[in-house]
Amino acid sequence: MKKEKQEGTIYVLGVGPEGLSPAGNECLHKASMVFGAERFSFMVPEGKPLRPIMPVEKLLEDLRACLSGPGDVVVLASGDPLFFGIGRVLLRKLPFECLCFIPSVTSVQLACSELKIPWDDLISLSFHGRDSGIIEKLYPYLKSLDRTKIALLTDPVNTPRKIAQDLLDAGLEGLTIHVAEDLGGNSQKTGPYSLEQASSRDFHPLNVVVLTGKIKWATGGFGRRENAYQHRGGLITKAEVRSVILGALEIPSKGVMWDIGACSGSVSIEAAGLAPGLRIIAVEKNKERIEDIKANIRRYQTLNIDLIEGNAPEVLEGLPEPDRIFIGGGGIALSSILKKVIRRLKERGPVVATAITLESLMLLSDKLAMDGFRIEVSQIQVSRLRPLGQGRILSAQNPVFVIKAWR
Repeated sequence: MKKEKQEGTIYVLGVGPEGLSPAGNECLHKASMVFGAERFSFMVPEGKPLRPIMPVEKLLEDLRACLSGPGDVVVLASGDPLFFGIGRVLLRKLPFECLCFIPSVTSVQLACSELKIPWDDLISLSFHGRDSGIIEKLYPYLKSLDRTKIALLTDPVNTPRKIAQDLLDAGLEGLTIHVAEDLGGNSQKTGPYSLEQASSRDFHPLNVVVLTGKIKWATGGFGRRENAYQHRGGLITKAEVRSVILGALEIPSKGVMWDIGACSGSVSIEAAGLAPGLRIIAVEKNKERIEDIKANIRRYQTLNIDLIEGNAPEVLEGLPEPDRIFIGGGGIALSSILKKVIRRLKERGPVVATAITLESLMLLSDKLAMDGFRIEVSQIQVSRLRPLGQGRILSAQNPVFVIKAWR
């Protein structure tokens, strides 16, 4: 049904490769005021100044003032204003009944047409205005899809080159990156590239990316032997102890987990494999162990791990509040770390920690009990079979205390 013309209507018009639709052109010529980016100035009728669309706060202020005046107002936007566009902001900040949208094709639609990629099963994400976190945002979709087909809206920071390099750094293989450059422009170019090719070249600043392919994910669950991880000097949580820790943590399917004193990252990596939707923040101060964690993350493609280099408790400031906490180290800062994590922990926990000395065990259990936690302590004593002469014996490993605390 055709919308009846109203006084004070704000028409948000999508500009496509062939300009505006006939209805959009009619609105533009009748408008008392026009807002848009400078690149749309060529289509604005003579005598109608094009007012800037940025900053958004000023645009909203001007549009509110226009609502009380005579005539209609036009806002020019690319493609479909309701597809990662200005339309979402306008709907949130301006009266619903005063807005009318006349879209054009989206940049993703146009890119898929040029690339000859069906888009009815496509996932679309925007990296526009995001300083970092490409892999973090992509990971849940990459992990949950049998085959990848994801469109990405880029910006001057999150370029096709950077996206390709981040995927390579994460150890992901099997993806093709399709890039549609300067769609509708004089230098339009489209084509598929390997991640290696895209990571070594520049593209037109106006572009859309489509990722396709199938990733061969690393397999395996928890309780891997120590030689499955890169580590140094035997500094790794043993497989049997690791399994007890993961059980005590009651790993949730989503939320946030802190791993403080992550060492080789084995606990974080196995928790990440058990719960791909869980965000895990691994904190480690030692630079050599940091390199081990990075190598192990790449090996097992556990991209839901955020690695934080620095000393706890200082680096814990500003991190999202955790649903689960594992403390695998802390040294002389253990008391300060406990004070910080107790204050930040969501709801009931649990907090799980390991200790090899009686002093650390008593500090952990006493401090947590004084803060109202229920405490459960287990001693893990493991013996492993090894050869001795013509026979075999059980060789004892160092005992480890596992402390579980919950409210």
